[in-house]
Amino acid sequence: MSKEGNNLSMFASHLAPWLTRRGINYGWLMVGITFLTSVCSSAAISLAGILVLPLIEEFHWGRADIAAIMGLMLLLFAGMAPFAGALMLRYGLRRTVLTAVAMTLVGVGLTARMATLWQFAVGFGVLLGLAAGVLTMALPATIANRWFTHRRGLAMGILTAAFAAGQLTFMPMNAWLATHYGWRMALVPVAIGCALCLVLYVMFGAEWPANLGLAPYGDRQVQRPALGLAGNAIGLSVGVLRQAAATRVFWVLAATFAICGVSTTGVISQHFIPFCADNGVAAGAPAGVLAQIGVLNLAGDQTTGGGSARGAKGVRGGG
Repeated sequence: MSKEGNNLSMFASHLAPWLTRRGINYGWLMVGITFLTSVCSSAAISLAGILVLPLIEEFHWGRADIAAIMGLMLLLFAGMAPFAGALMLRYGLRRTVLTAVAMTLVGVGLTARMATLWQFAVGFGVLLGLAAGVLTMALPATIANRWFTHRRGLAMGILTAAFAAGQLTFMPMNAWLATHYGWRMALVPVAIGCALCLVLYVMFGAEWPANLGLAPYGDRQVQRPALGLAGNAIGLSVGVLRQAAATRVFWVLAATFAICGVSTTGVISQHFIPFCADNGVAAGAPAGVLAQIGVLNLAGDQTTGGGSARGAKGVRGGG
């Protein structure tokens, strides 16, 4: 048993055989708790658009100052993702995820009690940005690759959709709470969700299928994890980025995702609600529009993921 196996919870070791006897692969449970974790992390960073006007009103900060901290959050969000996968190899998936969820809780708590701009920068900008880079970017790909051979595209589509589902689930409610009870109350549902995710990953999170004596979904043979690459997380990440950067496909994907990041995540998600307020529209209506975008994003991710799964099945000859 690897050192990751020693980190296995008693609940997971008892639940896995019970699910197997009923024809359910434990990987689907990992998809479920990871989806919820990514949803709550996405909901945390989507608070940005709701907070702009209340923070200006209460603290008299400039909109440019608040936007700069949101930009810092997005920069760390994107910059952390290339290193998160290697950190999971080096320190273990459960330990990395639990640390990131705890950082989200601390960031939300510090934001709720802040009195100065630098506290907002540390809590919302740094802690939430770094945590989201792990939980909404690298974690879905790690779970899909570790736990699935067959249906990997479907699993990845479900987990990728969690980013949009965070807006769909929390944003209208958070906007309503901020409008009627103050912006601090809008942080409460996110904090409760993250606390629940922390408990679920402690109880049921598992590193690899092999730690439970299982094969990845679609395989029959238990595959022992190759942990020899986990020595230097930063060196591994930089090496993989260097290899990827030498290919044309990498730059095509990077350019398309950069456009999406700048437009949808960087501009619309952060500034759409304040822009509507400047034009006399209450926060609930634009929050509902952003939730509709999340619904369509969720549907699109499922369509793409299902197609990837069918394509992979065809390549394997229906296996």
